[in-house]
Amino acid sequence: MTNLNDRPIKVGTRGSNLALTQTGHVIQALSQANQNNDFEIVTIKTTGDQDQWKQQTPLNVGVFVRELEA
Repeated sequence: MTNLNDRPIKVGTRGSNLALTQTGHVIQALSQANQNNDFEIVTIKTTGDQDQWKQQTPLNVGVFVRELEA
């Protein structure tokens, strides 16, 4: 496999300890399968991270993933 433009492949994740740990495991597996590419974790602050009160209301479905999916 060739290196994609000599730039790292960016992997977006939330900044929580759980999300960062899971992303680290994913990048480790990707690195083993794609040894010619570098990977970079990009931490994205979501609406749910910024406004902890909103996450408690049932109508705010997706407040932690909306920005990651964009």
